[in-house]
Formats: sequence, structure tokens, C-alpha cells
Amino acid sequence: NAISKQEYETIQASYESAKSAYEIAERNVADTKIYAPFDGFILDKFVNQYDRVMAGTPVLEIVNPKDLEIKFTVPESNALFFTKETELFVEFDTYKGELFKCKLKQLISASPDGAGIPFKLEIVDPNFDLAKYRVAVGFSCNIIANIVNTQYSNLYSLPISSVVPASTGS
Repeated sequence: NAISKQEYETIQASYESAKSAYEIAERNVADTKIYAPFDGFILDKFVNQYDRVMAGTPVLEIVNPKDLEIKFTVPESNALFFTKETELFVEFDTYKGELFKCKLKQLISASPDGAGIPFKLEIVDPNFDLAKYRVAVGFSCNIIANIVNTQYSNLYSLPISSVVPASTGS
């Protein structure tokens, strides 16, 4: 049962090649796992299972629930009432009657798509606790703004759809 030195070296080379391929495959499998830097929610998925992606390609958008942002759009005609001094509150539909103080996080003075002025708020209320108030991405809410403006008083804002022609006749 003796083999020649040449056969032994051929078998040894085949073994080393197979071992190397196995180690590369193990590393490739390990690279298929994605770990988030925090506990959160998947907001959007950009690729499907088994899609091949290059390094640096975004595959998911994750949201940190501890950094909640509230985004809303205000008609351009009402945007002038919102300043850094405007007192803002949020009321989540799941917690009616609970108002949480907010502040403007981002104020853009132009309408990027003609649909109104986008605003971003962050909750700064010390009573807001995610362990108690279980809110997450996608929850609906109401924004309450206490607008103080000495230039305008006794002013009401109505949606344009509420303005209709006067009825005639009886």
C-alpha cells in the first residue's frame, strides 16, 4: 500500500486547495450576516433574499426608536407661522389626551416638490418614555402648535376644499 512521493504531493496539494476553498466559503457565509448597531425597526428593504450585492450597497434602512422624528408638511401659506419659538406638541392617536413637548429639528424654508413645507420635530418632553408610551415608526399623530405672532391676530386657517360658492335661491 505504498504510494510514490509524486502521488503523495499531488494528494497533499489537492487537500490544501480544498481546505483553502472551504475556509473561503466559511468566510463568505459569515459575511452574509448583517448586524445592526442598535435595536430597532426595519423601515425599508432594498434587496431581496439571494440577491447579490457589492460591498457598500445599502440593503436595509433601519430606524432607532430612541431617535424618533416626526415629519409633517405645512401648506406654504401657513409656514410663516412656524419659527424656532413656536410652541409645539405631539399627540399620538394611540394616546389621546397625552401631549408631549417637541421642538423643530429641521426647518426648510422652501417646498422641494410643491406639496408644502416639510418640517421635522423631535420630542423633548421629559415625561415621554418609550418604555411607557409604545410608539414606533408609522404611528399617526396630531401636531399642536401654539402660534404667537403679534403681526396676525384672530386669524383662522381653513383648507381650500372647505371654501365653496355661496348657494343661491332658497
